[in-house]
Amino acid sequence: TISDWGVSGYAATTSGRVERIVLRPGTRVTAERVILELSNPVLEQEAQDAMLKLTAAEAGIVSLRVQLDDERLQQRAAAATIEADHKKAALQADINRQLAAQHLVPEFTLHQSQLDADQLKVRHDIAQQQIAHSAESVQARMAERQAQIAQARAFLELKQREVAALYVRAGVSGI
Repeated sequence: TISDWGVSGYAATTSGRVERIVLRPGTRVTAERVILELSNPVLEQEAQDAMLKLTAAEAGIVSLRVQLDDERLQQRAAAATIEADHKKAALQADINRQLAAQHLVPEFTLHQSQLDADQLKVRHDIAQQQIAHSAESVQARMAERQAQIAQARAFLELKQREVAALYVRAGVSGI
């Protein structure tokens, strides 16, 4: 302990092994002056692990952003394809309606083309709803990742403070 080295009245906030006595009793010090250096390999490893977890979390949010952008583009492309198919089916239904009025196509063909157009209209509406819902989902997933980053950053800062506490400072000016 620190008192075993003749330094009384001071306490380390982090446990560790004394590596170096920087100042001996009787030396004039300022509050921020380091008087002992401690080591704690487990704590130093935890701080390194915390740094790596933060780095991984930050890389994860970049990867998620790219993935979400890809998904959004795929949804928009699918919606555009469905919209184009709907317009073609609606046009075909109109043509079949005109031809059926002249008795040039059977009623069955007219009904089938109208069903195709109606089905594609519903699919187009659903695709638009998915795109709208996707924006909310993106925000929620990004917020979740940002919270993970904030948590990793806070843990890293805690570990860095603990490592910094391995350098025992005088705490007050004096002798």
